[in-house]
Amino acid sequence: MVANSSEASPDNQAKHDSQISLNSRDGGEFSNLVPQVLDSDDDSETASSSNSDSESDYEENSEAIATTIVQEIDEGTYICLVCTCEIDRQSEIWSCQECFRVYDLECIKDWAVRGSSTTGNREWRCPSCNFEHSTLPNKFTCWCGRIKNPKPDTLVPFSCGNPCDAKYTDCVHSCSSVCHPGEHPQCGALGPVMKCHCGKH
Repeated sequence: MVANSSEASPDNQAKHDSQISLNSRDGGEFSNLVPQVLDSDDDSETASSSNSDSESDYEENSEAIATTIVQEIDEGTYICLVCTCEIDRQSEIWSCQECFRVYDLECIKDWAVRGSSTTGNREWRCPSCNFEHSTLPNKFTCWCGRIKNPKPDTLVPFSCGNPCDAKYTDCVHSCSSVCHPGEHPQCGALGPVMKCHCGKH
């Protein structure tokens, strides 16, 4: 009698059973894709968490710099890197707007004059961050730069006591903090910029 061709041979049946066993054990034909999708989601969450942590660390570091400047000047322990003498509330100062390091005005003025005389473009470098400045420091102002020879402030040394009002570079708002050393805090204003109904503004 001729064997029914529809019946599987023992070898084919064994291979079929083996494949079913593998698929069942591994979770099916597409089971290997599931961990990849989950890993992708986990990576996105990790990246988002990392960005949030970086922003938080950045804000904390900026606040720490400003706090240290105010505290050490109050205590008379802030060091001018040019003359290595202490800076206190009675000093006349100049602050680098790149690294926010504070210097005695006469010291940094002398440093800038000597530094600019060695370059053709008259630029000089900050002793702390090495940033190139194109103008010589020649006046004592409050932190925001609007008031010359500021009167002693009871809270923040060398502050004029007015709102900083410096324009942010990444939005239309201004810094609302009182005239301060260090970097401007991140803008906390809410809402996008919107046009009026007539479209003129």
